[in-house]
Amino acid sequence: DLEPENDIATAGFASIYVRAASTMMHALQLAPFATWTRPPMILIRPKVNHIGWFSFSHTDELLEAGYAATMEACKHYEECITWGLGVFPRRPMQIAVDREKCIGCTLCTALAPDVMAMDAHGKAYPLTPVVEWSPADGDFVHHCPTYAIEATRLEMGGTHEDKTTVDPTSEPTTKAG
Repeated sequence: DLEPENDIATAGFASIYVRAASTMMHALQLAPFATWTRPPMILIRPKVNHIGWFSFSHTDELLEAGYAATMEACKHYEECITWGLGVFPRRPMQIAVDREKCIGCTLCTALAPDVMAMDAHGKAYPLTPVVEWSPADGDFVHHCPTYAIEATRLEMGGTHEDKTTVDPTSEPTTKAG
C-alpha cells in the first residue's frame, strides 16, 4: 500500500521516480487479481510500506511482518479451499463517502462501476455499503483526490447495515461508465 504524499514537490527526483515506479508496480500487480478465479489464492500482504525499497537495515522487521501476515492469512486456509475460487482472505468492509469532501469527479465510478455511483447532486455513494473484499480489492478508495471515500474493516459475524446511502426510489441516481 502506498501512503499519500502531501509534499511530493520537495522530495527530489529520485524519490518521485521511486514513488512512480511503486505506483506502476502496484497497479500491475493488482491487474491479474481483478479476474482471478481458480485455483483459490491466499494473498499475503504484510504492512511494510513504511520501509523504503533500498533500506536493508530492517531485515528483522520485514521477516517478522511477513511471518505474522502469513500466520494470519493461513487462519483462513479452510475457508479458501471451501470456496474454491477467488482471492483470500476475504473480510467485510464498510464503504462510506464524506459528502462534504466529494467533489463529484467520478473517478471512483470509473474505476469501480459495480461498487460506486453518483447521486442526483453529483456526489459519489456506494451501491452496496458493506462488501466482502480480499486484500486485492478496493484500490479505487486510495485514488480519490480528496480522500472522501473511506473503507473500514468490520468485525466478522457482526450485523451490518447493508443498504445504499442514497434512496434510488426517491432520488434519481446515475452510474458513470
